[in-house]
Amino acid sequence: MRAISIITTACTLLILSACTPTPVSETYYYQFNTPLSNQGVVFNSTAKHAVLVKNVDIVGVSDSPALVQVLDSGITHLANYHQWASIPSKLVTQYILVALNHDESQFIFTPSGKSTKSLSPSWVVDVRIDQLVGIKSNQAALTGVFYLYQFENSSKELKGQFSFGFEQALSHEGFPELVKSHQLNLDKLVALIRQKLSLMESTYSQ
Repeated sequence: MRAISIITTACTLLILSACTPTPVSETYYYQFNTPLSNQGVVFNSTAKHAVLVKNVDIVGVSDSPALVQVLDSGITHLANYHQWASIPSKLVTQYILVALNHDESQFIFTPSGKSTKSLSPSWVVDVRIDQLVGIKSNQAALTGVFYLYQFENSSKELKGQFSFGFEQALSHEGFPELVKSHQLNLDKLVALIRQKLSLMESTYSQ
């Protein structure tokens, strides 16, 4: 009888443990949450040229809701419990727009499909991102290409195609640091767009 009692108790514990729900891990959401990105798009009133910025195209898995890592083995890992607060392409487009307009320059940058009251668009910026990922050695990688088009006689003509590839080391491990490093890479991209656009303007607008 004692043996039967032990077996019955063991079976009861097994059933109870099987019915106990497994704790669900908390999901964390990230965005480029800085004073710069929170202030919205601020236009420079002294600008001489309007530039349309098309929605950024992020291709492949890098546009997934989860943060992406490429492991040392080459395997792509999606961090299911660490996700973007919105679609990555939307977050990146908004950040680039705000950052481009942050410093006073000869340009006003507006979202594609919108226009300014005083200036007709003279340029178009079209960005495609191939990689927005974390990589080995605790770094963030941003690769892709952007195109600069100039409006001529109601049509646009491609004036420049520029590939980019940036890597930014994380100050320490963790997904919040990965997002910060992604933002630093985007700042590098913004600086490059400004540089090339100024060069194209001086070259083709004589």
